[in-house]
Amino acid sequence: MRKSKSYIGANLTHDASICQVTDGQIDWFIEEERFSKVKHDKFPFTSIMESDLAKDLHNMIQISGLYEPHKKDELTEYSKLFTSLCQKKYSSTIAVGPHEDIEYEYYLQHHDFHAACGFYNSGFPRAAVLVVDGMGNPLDDSPTMHEVETIYTLSYPQQFKKHSVNVTPTYLDVHTVPHLCFGIGMIYQSLANYFGFGDFGSGKLMGLSAYGEEDSSIESFFDGTLNTDIFFRSRFGLTFIPYDYVRYPNGVTRFSDIDSKDIKQRFANLAYRVQKDFENYMITLILKTLEITGEKNLVLTGGCALNCVANYEYLKHLPEDVKLYVEPISTDAGVSVGLAKINYYSATKSTSRHPLKTLYLGRS
Repeated sequence: MRKSKSYIGANLTHDASICQVTDGQIDWFIEEERFSKVKHDKFPFTSIMESDLAKDLHNMIQISGLYEPHKKDELTEYSKLFTSLCQKKYSSTIAVGPHEDIEYEYYLQHHDFHAACGFYNSGFPRAAVLVVDGMGNPLDDSPTMHEVETIYTLSYPQQFKKHSVNVTPTYLDVHTVPHLCFGIGMIYQSLANYFGFGDFGSGKLMGLSAYGEEDSSIESFFDGTLNTDIFFRSRFGLTFIPYDYVRYPNGVTRFSDIDSKDIKQRFANLAYRVQKDFENYMITLILKTLEITGEKNLVLTGGCALNCVANYEYLKHLPEDVKLYVEPISTDAGVSVGLAKINYYSATKSTSRHPLKTLYLGRS
């Protein structure tokens, strides 16, 4: 009896991970940080050495990584190292890159992998998929732009219809754009940085928002359009420009060091405001997605889908006949899942559905 072929995807940058799929089912999914103990670690080399990756020639590997256009050579070098590690452990021939037996309708982008991860895990036969990222990722066919919001219709076996894309200039090319341009995820992340929570601290900002309240002295971030007056866009991302009411006291640079109870409450109110405006923006975008696609099944994924407070709020605004699935692996770690699933369905043309039933996906 011929052994089933396994399909493996890997994400090389932050939230590095690898995933193996056989017969449409996830065999295992491993994040590098579980082994290295470094949060959001890059390059899943320890994961490779701890996995059953590429035991035989029936396996094939597709490498996926986030990278700036000027770092493609660097990504290639990591791909070579990835391959050599596999060969060193298993003495197998590893194919790096799109498999020769697979034909893609168009060149796949980072958001396509997010979309595939959410769609195939949802169990829906067909669905609208909304991908909303934080900082976005450079488009391969337009490397001066970042893709931050994308609306799709997906169906089996691997039918991608892209309806709408919202892009921003990359950091290196922001000076060529005559006006500020960014996404809601960038706003949220910039506030997390202002509070001292760091680039990956949006969850802490979300938690703090529960202690805030309406405050007329706090400027709105979204009232139909994004407020561009209180941000500075540079090659390093988006920076919040504080005004007097929410400015740090002298010598203080992060929320946790504020002593004044009154000022702390102001900052909690600021967190509350950005959370509410984030929810309003996303509700508008979700309703737009349903209108454009005409679908009754909705998948939400990408970094902004991790805002669990907002996810419950969306349910109050969805039509009663719409079903919502929020992908639990919405970080860039899920890119490896999406890539492995795309490879499987592209190669086999299968229409079988394998919804995600557990998050205990590590090797036994």
